[in-house]
Amino acid sequence: MAGNKDRFRQEIIASIASDDSVLSGRIDLLSEPEIISGMATLAEEGFDDEILADYAHQMSKR
Repeated sequence: MAGNKDRFRQEIIASIASDDSVLSGRIDLLSEPEIISGMATLAEEGFDDEILADYAHQMSKR
């Protein structure tokens, strides 16, 4: 199970670095491991990048 979460975490980081994701350019998230971890959990549950981006936006306002 932890292996899956690591894979999702890596996919999220790759999405941040890509040009074709709603997460593109959100390099601020790279210094927020707890937000990335939460996003990985949501991705593991099947949520898409739109939901992950919204989650990251909400969590980064705290």
